[in-house]
Amino acid sequence: VMRKRIERMIRECRWTRLRDVTAQSCQEWRRERAGKPRSSGKTLNQWIDSVHAFMEWAAAQEQRRIAANPIAGMARLPHTPTFVRRALHAHEL
Repeated sequence: VMRKRIERMIRECRWTRLRDVTAQSCQEWRRERAGKPRSSGKTLNQWIDSVHAFMEWAAAQEQRRIAANPIAGMARLPHTPTFVRRALHAHEL
């Protein structure tokens, strides 16, 4: 799942190199997706989290492919649950 998210964001953001990944390009992508179906704050945060994790790996001491994660300080979108979970009542069991 994570790999597919990253690959799709690479395509949609037209990133060709690690240096192309910026907080601004991620915010623009997120802004474009915000009005589309299946794009809640939680879902969009998960997509950005996938890229964030990849960039953390690229910046890790063992890898050192980049100096620092360019989206490390990116703000998260608020998450509003679509429904509230609750325990079943006895008659519902």
